[in-house]
Amino acid sequence: MVVPAISSATWTAAPPGNTIGLPGMTTSSVMQADSGPIPLALVKSKGGDATVLSIGMERVAYVLGTQIGLPIPETQLAEIGGAPSSIQRWIAGCKTHRQLPQVPAMTKVRNEHILPLAALFDVWMGNTDRRDANLAYEPHPPGCRPAMAVECRLWLIDHNQCGLWPGDKFAGCRPDSTPALEEIDGSLIDVAEGRIAALMPPEMRMALRQAQGENRLRLLDLIANVKDDEISDPVHEVPDAYFSSSERDATITFLQARRDILCTVLSKFW
Repeated sequence: MVVPAISSATWTAAPPGNTIGLPGMTTSSVMQADSGPIPLALVKSKGGDATVLSIGMERVAYVLGTQIGLPIPETQLAEIGGAPSSIQRWIAGCKTHRQLPQVPAMTKVRNEHILPLAALFDVWMGNTDRRDANLAYEPHPPGCRPAMAVECRLWLIDHNQCGLWPGDKFAGCRPDSTPALEEIDGSLIDVAEGRIAALMPPEMRMALRQAQGENRLRLLDLIANVKDDEISDPVHEVPDAYFSSSERDATITFLQARRDILCTVLSKFW
């Protein structure tokens, strides 16, 4: 069950020791809430070359991914410090894919079976940023220190490059532009399709490529069965501060069209 779209909590800086440096195209910090379903969160707002549209997509990706059974930390939206922001539950003690070899106790991934679907989800979303830093591994049992873990659980994080941003994944568009509604057919330029796969950790990329025959069809069915209103509803619940009317319509059109051509995309690029 997904958490409400809008956080009504008051957010303040996390206690010393819980903050980390998070370079990237968005401005990120770890903050704590006075109430609500997310006590400690990674809070992101527009930064660098990113647009506020990309911040709203954090919520959309969370809802759609959760619908098909993927582990994405609870994500809400709120204006924090005057900036439209996304709020994603902070995974205590988490390590990125890049850091995992440094923690032998966490090399066994209890939900590794989700990798093929996770990769397919990124293809559907047009996610051009599934770098190793955007896979988070939680020590298990939950709450234990990484060195004391017996295994770990994989979480998918950072979805601001899903959907329409950056715009140069579409033919004839600049990074800060949006394709015209009538030109959206679900396809991306070949370079962007290649980037989706190239940035993934090898085991995630190969998990989808090796899913063939009935296994691939089962994965495709999970996304093909997502109804139009199950795509449009999470887009519509994102406030106007994140999406303009045209961006909202274009996002819905892209995600629905991309769903419908996903089999073709896999046949050509995977």
